[in-house]
Amino acid sequence: MEGFILADTNHDDARIAYLIEQNIRFACFGQANPEWDYCWVDVDGRSGMTSIVNHLVERGHQRIAFITWPEGSRAGNDREQGYLHGLQTAGISFAPAWLVRGKNEVQTGVNALAQLLALIFLFFQRYFVEGISYGKLKG
Repeated sequence: MEGFILADTNHDDARIAYLIEQNIRFACFGQANPEWDYCWVDVDGRSGMTSIVNHLVERGHQRIAFITWPEGSRAGNDREQGYLHGLQTAGISFAPAWLVRGKNEVQTGVNALAQLLALIFLFFQRYFVEGISYGKLKG
């Protein structure tokens, strides 16, 4: 083996520091530290998420949820910053309940979706009850 590619990197990733120290040939998908000298490539998650939020806002959506990785994830943090920037640019207030964190696993997505659907149900249930109450007042 002459080298390899390392993925799923994080800030100040100890694996990368070790590889640099040992002078082992490698490249990474993700930058762990801008001061370290090694080969890496990455996507612009911040810009991508800002574009996605803009796309949804342009189509009339206002309550935009975000399911993301746990805090400390380099890629997750970049994407979260893009999500928040997109909301701010659109004049939408950030609602912490619409941001759900979890491991990059299918079950995380299932659980997050159930949590968000419960919020949507409660939101519409409130308006339904208020509508019935209003109707009773009006006769």
